[in-house]
Amino acid sequence: MADYELGIIGAGNMAEAIILGWIGQGPLGDDLVIASDVSPERCIAITKATGIKCIHDNLKPASCRRVILAVKPQMMGDVLDEIASTITDKTLVISIAAGITSEFIDKKLNGNGHIVRVMHVCKCWHVRHRHRRAKSYKKESGLD
Repeated sequence: MADYELGIIGAGNMAEAIILGWIGQGPLGDDLVIASDVSPERCIAITKATGIKCIHDNLKPASCRRVILAVKPQMMGDVLDEIASTITDKTLVISIAAGITSEFIDKKLNGNGHIVRVMHVCKCWHVRHRHRRAKSYKKESGLD
């Protein structure tokens, strides 16, 4: 059983925007979200920006009930091979990778998981900027 509700594999700009939106809107606190990334620098940056835990192992985020795949399309096959044994028939798998079909993900995960493919159209900067303004307001107002 995972300690986290949402696992995010790949902690780039789009993942950061999703995390900030999710945490900022309140469905999950930062203590219930975990991310992974191959870059130690990116893990440090995402933790600083969002407050979530970021690690270098994809299996922990993949063990969550909800998993967001936010890796570069060219890395998707390797990541899916790595996490396939962790994904169950109860896992919701959400992909934001451009050009990666649901069929490809389903095949790589051996038919496990409920696959959702999302095409993002939001501006990452806008979401980050709104979150930072909200954090600044809370701090200035003594609500933090």
